[in-house]
Amino acid sequence: MKTVLKTFAAALLLGVAAMGVAKADPVKIGVAAEPYPPFTSPDASGKWVGWEIDFIDAVCAEEKLDCVIT
Repeated sequence: MKTVLKTFAAALLLGVAAMGVAKADPVKIGVAAEPYPPFTSPDASGKWVGWEIDFIDAVCAEEKLDCVIT
């Protein structure tokens, strides 16, 4: 009985450990299609910049998320 319990506990621990290893898909975040400075606006290269973008980047960094701004 103890062997079965130990085997079950080991399998449970391995299963829980494997859940943390799974790679999540990138989080897609949309912003307004029209520029609305200072919240969002494209820079010279076409990349979105502004307060809202800085906030999104900070939240994604804090939560360790792979975010894509669309």
